[in-house]
Amino acid sequence: GDGFYTYHAGDSRLYRLRHSGLKQLTKDHSLVQSLIELGQITIEESYAHPQKNVITNCLGGGNSNCEPEVAHNYTAFEGDIFLLCSDGLSDIVDADKIEEILNSERMLREKVNFLIDAANEAGGKDNITAVLIKVEEEK
Repeated sequence: GDGFYTYHAGDSRLYRLRHSGLKQLTKDHSLVQSLIELGQITIEESYAHPQKNVITNCLGGGNSNCEPEVAHNYTAFEGDIFLLCSDGLSDIVDADKIEEILNSERMLREKVNFLIDAANEAGGKDNITAVLIKVEEEK
C-alpha cells in the first residue's frame, strides 16, 4: 500500500474502514478529549459534559496559535474507505452505525447521503460535512 500524511486540527475526524473494521485515525483537539486522556472523565461522561464543544486547537476562528497535528504512519490499501467528517456527524451517529453504513453495498454517494440522513434522523442540529474516499486499484 501507499503511505500518506494527515494534517489535523479541531474536532473534525478522519476514519478508515478496512476489513478489520472502522478505526478513528485522528483525535479531537478538545477540552473533553484532554480530560479523557488525563483520566478525569470517561468517554460516556464526555457526551454530556457542559464544555464538550470547547476546542483547544483549530484552523481559523481568529486562532493565530494553531498547530496542526501531523501524522504520517498511515497506509492505504485497495478497498479502504476513508471518511472525513465534521462533528455534526460524529457527535450524533455512533461508530457502529457509521461502520454499518460504510459496509453496505451502496455507491459512495449513497453512503454519504445515508450518513447525513442518520445524523438528521437522530436529531442533529449542527452542520454536517462528510467526504468519502475509496482506494481503488490503479488502472
